[in-house]
Amino acid sequence: MKNKTLLFIFFGLLFVLLGLFREWFFLNINNIATIKYYGTLTEMAVPKILTFIYNMEYETIYYLKYPFTVLSFLCFYGLSFWCIKSLTYDKNLMKWLTYSYLIILVVSTTAMLWAYFVKVNLQDDEYTFSRWLMGIAQSPLVVLFLLASSKLMPDKNLKEK
Repeated sequence: MKNKTLLFIFFGLLFVLLGLFREWFFLNINNIATIKYYGTLTEMAVPKILTFIYNMEYETIYYLKYPFTVLSFLCFYGLSFWCIKSLTYDKNLMKWLTYSYLIILVVSTTAMLWAYFVKVNLQDDEYTFSRWLMGIAQSPLVVLFLLASSKLMPDKNLKEK
């Protein structure tokens, strides 16, 4: 029991650290994109570690946010998978985690493609919906929901006895 509590704390801290890094990174990317787009400095300083991004053109920075979003999505999926594997080792739960992330990715991508190709506007409701879904995927919400719902499933060990 004590070991599981420590694992919950450990994974909680990892989710917090990953979330803080993701927020810091995208905040700075958006700041650099704003500086490039408007041609003026903002009140926020550009971290030295991101000067290689600062040296890029605005369009490059704008389109780089998409692969960075996918990378962040994959990092949260990987951490969620590791969390479920470490806390439960329930293969069915790991399968549902994978399904959940795939559904989020497919629906989010479909909404973005619809907005881009059909509506020819990435600022409509489809874009907002897509970003909202990515926000869910880039958080511990999916893994917390699955861990909580796993407690509602019948215990397999009781059936075997």
